[in-house]
Amino acid sequence: MMKKNKNLPKMVPAKKKKQEIAPPVATSDEMKKLMGIIAVITVIFLAVYGLTVILTKDKKEDLNEPEVKIQDEDILLGNLLEQNEKNYFVLVTDKEDDYTQLYNVYIASSKQKENGPTIYTSNLSNSFNLKYKAEETNTNINNINELKLKGSALLHISDKKIVNVYEGKDAIVEQLKKL
Repeated sequence: MMKKNKNLPKMVPAKKKKQEIAPPVATSDEMKKLMGIIAVITVIFLAVYGLTVILTKDKKEDLNEPEVKIQDEDILLGNLLEQNEKNYFVLVTDKEDDYTQLYNVYIASSKQKENGPTIYTSNLSNSFNLKYKAEETNTNINNINELKLKGSALLHISDKKIVNVYEGKDAIVEQLKKL
């Protein structure tokens, strides 16, 4: 047999812990807690929203921003014949034309008249219009892709067709004076 050693601690069997079973929580208690959480979140949200509206309302009234105006007077040559008016003019200018500012003065003067014609502008140097720039002008077209312009020109459009073409400073200025 084995001898008992007195120096060793006495072994005591470990006590088994009883598993405690939590009492079932009533579902009505869970619902009350959930509703309370939702109510608190809603109140916080409404408070923050209300403060935001009040604080930004004063700032909106103080700002005197100019109205945004859609620029519809400058058109692309691909849309040259697609304007709503039956009869109108299109001044096509090239960046190399030194008289562009002069043309714009006459256009502004014409727009101040009560029954003045509609005058659109188009920039031949615009990257979308470069395909219409050529060495020789061709305005006798059946398709807009056939249009070719050498430089600045004033085009008179009627019934979706080019009726008259005025090229060169003198011809353009003379016609703009008449408008």
